[in-house]
Amino acid sequence: MLIPVFGLAVLIAMIFVPILANEYTKNSRNLLYQYRTKLETLFNEINYMNIELSMNTELFSLLKRVSVNADSNSEINQAKTQSNRYLIPLIASRSYIDSMYIYIDNENGRFFSIPQGLVNLSSYPDYTWYHSYQRKRSSQVSLWSDTRSYRRYSFEELTDVMTIYQKLYYQNGVSIININLSYLRQELDALQLPKDQHILILNQDGSLLLKNSSSEISDELLDALHSADASQTTLRIQKETYQITREYSALGGLQCISVIPLGAIYSSVYQVFLNLLLMILVIALISILLALHSSKKFYRNIMQVVDILTSESTESGTAASGGSVTENTDLYHLITQNILRLHLQQNQLKMDIIENQYKQKNLELKALQAQMSPHFLINTLKSIFWMSYKITASKNIVCEMVENMTDILSYSLTSKDTLVPLSEEICHTKSYIDIQRVRYQYGFTVTWEYEETVTALPSIKFLLQPIVENAIIHGFHGASSGQRIKIRIQREGTVIIIRVLDNGGGIPAPRLAEIQDALRQLEGSDQHIGIFNCNRRLHLIFGQSAGLSIHSREGLGTVVKIQFPFSPRPFPDS
Repeated sequence: MLIPVFGLAVLIAMIFVPILANEYTKNSRNLLYQYRTKLETLFNEINYMNIELSMNTELFSLLKRVSVNADSNSEINQAKTQSNRYLIPLIASRSYIDSMYIYIDNENGRFFSIPQGLVNLSSYPDYTWYHSYQRKRSSQVSLWSDTRSYRRYSFEELTDVMTIYQKLYYQNGVSIININLSYLRQELDALQLPKDQHILILNQDGSLLLKNSSSEISDELLDALHSADASQTTLRIQKETYQITREYSALGGLQCISVIPLGAIYSSVYQVFLNLLLMILVIALISILLALHSSKKFYRNIMQVVDILTSESTESGTAASGGSVTENTDLYHLITQNILRLHLQQNQLKMDIIENQYKQKNLELKALQAQMSPHFLINTLKSIFWMSYKITASKNIVCEMVENMTDILSYSLTSKDTLVPLSEEICHTKSYIDIQRVRYQYGFTVTWEYEETVTALPSIKFLLQPIVENAIIHGFHGASSGQRIKIRIQREGTVIIIRVLDNGGGIPAPRLAEIQDALRQLEGSDQHIGIFNCNRRLHLIFGQSAGLSIHSREGLGTVVKIQFPFSPRPFPDS
């Protein structure tokens, strides 16, 4: 019997060993593609920041004037205030950014560090970036990167960063973004690589930017990689042959390289073969023993089953087929008949449980939906009351508020659908904003960023209004003017991501931790009821992948992120 078993194992190995080796190569390329995509996403976000920064001509003119001639303290303070107000929210929403510099060519060695303000190369602890810029200043390269260690203050420990340089669009200068290298290394280590696999990230000059934590790369291997042809897939160093997989990125000229010894690939494959052979032998042996043991007890076990089923049938009032069990009774027919009957009963119970669960979920969803209307009506009616109280000479503003309020009430009370197009949600959110702008005497501004293609996608009702309401009531509490809200709607793959940013007072760290913990556990609160309501409805309709998260820094502002897939998960009746 062992000869057929061994032959089967050899046949399986011959078929699957090449397949497994090929899958190993595909997996390496997929891992490189994943990390390359993450790096390109990061570069695109930084490029977007630089584009927004370059379009602010007023700020750039002020920065250039102060860099060249910084005799006026008022201009220096004005430049620091405006740059911090514009750039700190961009940096705060991207936790991987450690710091940012803006250098416009000048003879004084001055540049802007966010948030320190105007500093000088001669007195600032970090100046090595300037040498890299001088080397690339006259070249055609507009975007490059390197790794270095730096400190912003003399008393700080050195921080490892990857520095991304991008020349300014309309000025002679450069913007410098320092990205925490621990963030990039953590993302790389999360790829779950095999033990002997090395992932290397090289810049446009071929210098090593980053490698996985477990990687020990010799200088000899790095030199061989530099001199190897781009199409070369294997590399032999002394007695070891390595498999090389490369992925190139057009952004920054980055290279993502996977290096793994061929011996490690085939050792894993042959280990699978040996485990498979051992498993087949063990299973064959256990099967023989079980068959011998079961044959001795087969008849006794069958009779025990028949006795149990017969007793159960008698107690439930149904007679077993054929009456009492005799020598001529068909035992298999008797067992099958009773098993089928029990199976039907079990299926009926399952259907009852599913129906009850659906009813309970539907009731909870309706209760959460109905909870929004009173909460929203109270705040809006307060706004109408105060404006009616203040404005007596003319009814124009009040009429406008009532008209907006009527649209919102109609949207809330007449539409019975759980999902609505994003265009409707945006329209009625704007109506609510118009009401609040009148109430707060136009003390804040709201900007929208979205493409028209996303407006036809589905969304839950009253998704944006509670978030905007919290930004106005809680975020801008005590502020007189200059407050801003930005609402950005994006489509990323199969997911809709909505970010609501404000430059209000922010949330204290202890309170923020309480809110974040409650959101993760799908709990509610007496405060911020709208946020918890939206988070719970997103989970009920779109599943666990949907939800709401909050990031805030006290004194800087708050970012609320909402994400959900294009289509909701199906309910049992759909």
